[in-house]
Amino acid sequence: MEGRHKTYRTWDAQQNGHDPIAPRDALPENDLVFFLIDLIPQLDLTPFHVYDSRELRGQPPFDVTMMVTLLVYA
Repeated sequence: MEGRHKTYRTWDAQQNGHDPIAPRDALPENDLVFFLIDLIPQLDLTPFHVYDSRELRGQPPFDVTMMVTLLVYA
């Protein structure tokens, strides 16, 4: 397993293909989530990536940036 890296499921914060209602249409313009979508990608999330890279079994994990954004927003 040396040299193998786990990939993440793709995530695009602006894509709403599976949702019947787009967040930008349903939430107020100044909702916290839009601030977090801009802020979280600027943080150093290396420790999360290192942890996920060790586990190669199973399905690809969700994108770390998306999960941290969701956790902080929740």
